[in-house]
Amino acid sequence: MDDRITTLNGFEAERERWDRLYRSDPQGQVFLSWPWLRAYFAQARHPWTILTLREGDDLVAVLPLQVRSVPSRALPVARELAFATEPIADYQGMLCLPGRERDAIDAFAATIGAMHWDRALFRDVSDARVLELLARLEGAGDRVTRTGETRCRRTALPDSWE
Repeated sequence: MDDRITTLNGFEAERERWDRLYRSDPQGQVFLSWPWLRAYFAQARHPWTILTLREGDDLVAVLPLQVRSVPSRALPVARELAFATEPIADYQGMLCLPGRERDAIDAFAATIGAMHWDRALFRDVSDARVLELLARLEGAGDRVTRTGETRCRRTALPDSWE
């Protein structure tokens, strides 16, 4: 699997499929909604890519990422892997059809492992599936090191304020 969305036009073409996936994922949150991401991607400072897992034309899972250049003592220019919306979004995560989490984690771990990056930075993770994906990457080599855990706080809001 190495299907990616890398352009605004490509992302716009996925709106109907993205919205369907977003509605079906109980972990979907505003920072993974199509309108929020569309607004962000239109002005993003770094190139972004969205890893996708598909079944036919349908989206099974998506994971927005970026690889950006950052200063490093060890390398003249290090390539840092991060969420595409880092540091703007309050929470980070992925979208996935219920019951297909294992397929998504396996596919994304293989794709991320083959990408060109030197270190990874994943903050504000609100999704246990991403934590499992990161644990897989951590066990696959020395490019990922866990430095601590900070819980991303969130709460369910009532349907009505009345």
